[in-house]
Amino acid sequence: MLYHLKAFEAYQPQGTMEPYVRTIREEESITVHHPNLTPDIFDKYTAMKHIVEAQKAGITKVEWIHVSDDEDAATWEELEKACSNCNGCKLYSNRKNVVIGTGNKKASVMFIGEGPGADEDEQGIPFVGKAGKLMNQCLEGLGVKREEIYIANIVKCRPPGNRNPEPDEIAVCLSYLEAQIKLVGPEKIVLLGSVSLQNILGKEYAITKSRGKWIEKDGIQYMPTFHPAALLRDEHKKIDFWKDLKEVFKKS
Repeated sequence: MLYHLKAFEAYQPQGTMEPYVRTIREEESITVHHPNLTPDIFDKYTAMKHIVEAQKAGITKVEWIHVSDDEDAATWEELEKACSNCNGCKLYSNRKNVVIGTGNKKASVMFIGEGPGADEDEQGIPFVGKAGKLMNQCLEGLGVKREEIYIANIVKCRPPGNRNPEPDEIAVCLSYLEAQIKLVGPEKIVLLGSVSLQNILGKEYAITKSRGKWIEKDGIQYMPTFHPAALLRDEHKKIDFWKDLKEVFKKS
């Protein structure tokens, strides 16, 4: 769906008793993807990411103008531009780079992690730090090139101190991630860690109980497994991680 955002501020000119409204923010049309999205659902689901920012700035009204229901309107260029310009949550204020994703944009297998760390924030590429290098070694051991898969995260800006992303931060980024999934069109998605698992499939899932088991949703096969960073803290998890990836790339 294609929308145009206009934000308004109520003010009262000096020397008058009559309130006025002026446009204080106007963005180009943007495309948003979400399952079964309608204008009403969009207003409730997506406009939330601007409400906190709007309230801080004294905005009294945020208006989304519905332009088009074209579900094919989004392109990689539009998505990447929207991510790069996003200031929908507090994470944007300290980022060096927006970490959108990397790899084959038509991959049959997609990996989804938690969020960027210091190395990722510096380079603008997901999984380039110690955890990413360990993951690369596992892929190479299975005969898989990193460039063959597509890699993304739940959030695209680094949380301070590598803490877990907070609910309002995740809410802003999920629409971007859902658009990525739709554009890539993977058959299988590897969910790296509990943050990825619970925000994609539901809070009822626990990584220790769910890892290594295929879970089907909306025509996609999901494989939960440990986040590579967990392997750095506990080497015993490496065996299970290896088994899970081996299952993902098993020849059918």
